[in-house]
Amino acid sequence: MEPEYVVEVVGHARERTHVKYCIVTTAADGRQWQVYRRFRDLFELHNILRPKLGDSRAALPTRRAYGFGKLLFGQEQDTDFILERQHELQTYLNTTLAADASLSSGSSGLRLFLGLPVLPESLSLEPELSELSLPADVGKWKTRSKLDFRLLRTLFSASLSKERKAHLADVPLSVAELHDVAETISELAGTATTCIFRAASRAVAESVRRSLPGMLVGTARIYVLSSWQGRPPALSLFHLRTRSFEDLPANLSPYSAVASRGGDLFVLTAEDHAGNSGTAWSKPRFLRFDVMRRQWHSLPPRPGEDTTRFALAAAGSAVYAVGGMGRRGVVGSAHRFDVGTGAWQTLPPMNCPRCDVATAVRAGELFVIGGSERTGEASSQVESFHIGAGRWGSGPQLLGPRHSATATSLGGDVFVFGGGAVARDHLLADAVSPPAAERLTAAGWQELAAPALRRHGCGAAAAAGQVLVFGGYASDFAEIDRWDSEASQWETITLPARLRGVCAAAAAVS
Repeated sequence: MEPEYVVEVVGHARERTHVKYCIVTTAADGRQWQVYRRFRDLFELHNILRPKLGDSRAALPTRRAYGFGKLLFGQEQDTDFILERQHELQTYLNTTLAADASLSSGSSGLRLFLGLPVLPESLSLEPELSELSLPADVGKWKTRSKLDFRLLRTLFSASLSKERKAHLADVPLSVAELHDVAETISELAGTATTCIFRAASRAVAESVRRSLPGMLVGTARIYVLSSWQGRPPALSLFHLRTRSFEDLPANLSPYSAVASRGGDLFVLTAEDHAGNSGTAWSKPRFLRFDVMRRQWHSLPPRPGEDTTRFALAAAGSAVYAVGGMGRRGVVGSAHRFDVGTGAWQTLPPMNCPRCDVATAVRAGELFVIGGSERTGEASSQVESFHIGAGRWGSGPQLLGPRHSATATSLGGDVFVFGGGAVARDHLLADAVSPPAAERLTAAGWQELAAPALRRHGCGAAAAAGQVLVFGGYASDFAEIDRWDSEASQWETITLPARLRGVCAAAAAVS
């Protein structure tokens, strides 16, 4: 039986005086929460779990001062210490989660530690205002005619202590809590109350939906890898708020597939070398770029035969590699790289082997779009890999065949841009007008009426409620086209001359 929650310690970030560890919690339905916690937080969690778990709690790692190994033995010893701490944290969380795999409301301390919404254990309609010590600024958020939603926990929860109620009175309810509170109250007060609270939930959700993109713009970043004939590939970090590019060190092949997870960039790149027959072939390397340290790290190569013209995608705590061109032709192989364990896993192959595909992830599904089939012709096939079930399925076909396209997802929709409609090695491949951009909604694929998006060799990524299409070419080099989902309109942004050409892009989630 698949666990209801999976908790993974996927990385860490060094601060001047301490280290923060990145923890990703994935629910069975595909929802994810990501938080950074330092080891001091773990000691506080251990004390909170004492009343619930008692002696069955996991063993608490020995407390040690960060930086001591570095002082005595140098940087390498300090790095070993951090990796050891990361492993100890993973072991502790695995043992603790095994005691309450469903993370019920009784595990509020663990839910808070993992960044999950905390729900009350039970609700009662008996007001307890006479026993409640309200905060000093009560007049700012409570009037005779209006009761703030922050009082919901304190009024309707019979299981919380007075001290806990007074503390929670200052903590706003999350959107998730409003919905659950509404369902519970409906059993006690009837459907009329449910309608009121669900309306409030929708109002809060709409407010968050409108404000969240603006908050995310300040931290949204997109990796852009560009190349052109006679020019070495250039890697840059695009800051969405300032619309500026920051150059990064890179020693990559012109053909590289990119994906981002945990803020870092993962690249599968093919470099030419001489084979036994004397002909050039491509041997791929798998690399990770640590954006905080500005350092490249080599990772285990993708299993199976050497390929090129592959594609990457990131979902959950894993990076997926699909398709490609091998020595014996087009392959349909698929592999998953676990960011936490650093190991590859071989997945079932695609039903239709292809190379030059585009990939996008939506609601727990990995979409593999278009590409070149074994005959060399462009394909309109779309396959989806159900990440939870671990199996392939068929998706709605594109409006027309295309290969070497780029794709991304935003708000439940999948977008595909650029590429070619005729065989890649055809003499007039670049002379034929690229196919129109398409958008996959619940009603199927729809053409986007934006002539500027008809281009070869572009890269696309989505962040902060926006879709950005970088570079490429048609009759001339293309710029950046930005789709604002709130305003429902396109805008053109200038792409620096040094980055014009064939582009690949991946959004970096901070």
